[in-house]
Amino acid sequence: GGDANADGVRSASEDEFVEIINTSDSPLDISGYTLSDSLEVRFVFPQGTLIQAHGTALIFGGGNPPAGLWPSAVLVFTTPGGLGLNNSGDSIYISDPQGTPVTSMSYTDGQASDRSLVRSQDGDPEASFIPHPGSPQSPGFAQDGTEL
Repeated sequence: GGDANADGVRSASEDEFVEIINTSDSPLDISGYTLSDSLEVRFVFPQGTLIQAHGTALIFGGGNPPAGLWPSAVLVFTTPGGLGLNNSGDSIYISDPQGTPVTSMSYTDGQASDRSLVRSQDGDPEASFIPHPGSPQSPGFAQDGTEL
């Protein structure tokens, strides 16, 4: 990987990220939703978190992502405790405020190989996960670097 959060510092923990895309034609209120791995809750979305229709939420493991780098439909968050994504494999869960998982994904040792895992077809929630083609990652953008 590289400096995914674009703060000028390469960090194995702060540059980890999870990207959530709202594929619907309506805004999505994710206030109080949680992002967890196999061990614990790593991030809670603040009250008032609304992902625009076809918008994106990026959650970085830390750092200071610069304002204005991502398109306006991209919400950017950091979590001071880090995301703790294990290189040997992990599962990631997005759960509603009651703790019920609404979506998840898992990966295995070596699957990402210093690359983000992305859907094989941008924005298709049914597409399989593959290592990011081309560059190691494109947080907040389509695989080819264009706006989602």
